[in-house]
Amino acid sequence: MRQVSTENPGRDVRRYLRHWSNRNFVDERLVGRHSSLSTDQRRRKAREVAVCVQQGLDFVETADTSSMVTKPLPLFYAIENFAKGVCVFTDPTLHADNFRAHGLSHDRQTRYSLKNLTATVQRPGSDVWSRFLRRGNVLRTAVQVDLDGTKQTADREITFSPRIPTGKELTLGGLVRALPELVDDLIYAGWDRAFVIHVPSYRFEVRSGPPARVSRQLVLRHRHDAPTKALVLSVAPRKLSGFAVFKDSLDVVDYRSPQIVGTDVPALVPDLFGEVYADFNTGHVDLAEPLVYYATLFILSSAVRYEPEQWQRLLEDHPSESILVERLLDVATRKVPNLILNALEGELVQFKVSG
Repeated sequence: MRQVSTENPGRDVRRYLRHWSNRNFVDERLVGRHSSLSTDQRRRKAREVAVCVQQGLDFVETADTSSMVTKPLPLFYAIENFAKGVCVFTDPTLHADNFRAHGLSHDRQTRYSLKNLTATVQRPGSDVWSRFLRRGNVLRTAVQVDLDGTKQTADREITFSPRIPTGKELTLGGLVRALPELVDDLIYAGWDRAFVIHVPSYRFEVRSGPPARVSRQLVLRHRHDAPTKALVLSVAPRKLSGFAVFKDSLDVVDYRSPQIVGTDVPALVPDLFGEVYADFNTGHVDLAEPLVYYATLFILSSAVRYEPEQWQRLLEDHPSESILVERLLDVATRKVPNLILNALEGELVQFKVSG
């Protein structure tokens, strides 16, 4: 993990990502990534990755100055170009002209809540979605490890390999439940509670001894929200095998385990501020945040593009939902470039306000 101190995280993450819009910079990275490529092949891929990243950054800048009426559209074009860049960079066989479709289709049914807007997964082929699913469906986070009293930061990386059948529907209300920054917004909008639970403390201790000892602690914060606590207590026995409740007090439940073998920890999702959340969803297809944002922005941009009157009506008739979506788009403007930078760099890069 790398941590960058900054006074403006949103501006600086784009500045770091802009390196990847320089074809010479990308060319140098490709040398180490795909040594079997010829010089001409490598230079072609470098140009394509650089153009995709530059277009993505330009679309993010456009979204920054757009109103809610149009903002989802440039943000989707941004993440789609970014996704192409990631796929072309990581797959030695792919080129930018191999992409012919989005991979998701628009739902034209009349909806009476933003939560019910939907997209349908199309048959895999020359599309962005299925390729990004293979190349970008990675969750990266950092956890603190205590080795014989020395605290260290360890990267935790999970590559999901879900099988998403053709014809599966993805709903906006279901997708956003996986985004840690929207936990409170879901409650205010009256939508279903988030699947992710705040983890104020995750401790992994190893003592070489004698006697040798290994222990883990995972503290989950429900903040006195009854449905959230009910989710924790009902799902923890499946998600935290090997752990037991050590303490249940105030707004947290403290789980501990004196072993490593047979101990499971759920996927840990970091928010923009470095806070960690545990994914407690047991029924959804595993999608890391890059894929969640691709699908949510496709859904919203399709409403903007193909159903503008319905989009305007939904925003006006459901102000609480409109506020949630507004925050979703603001978070996406900041987080999507960071997720793409992580994917290209192959590590978690955190931008935090210094001081």
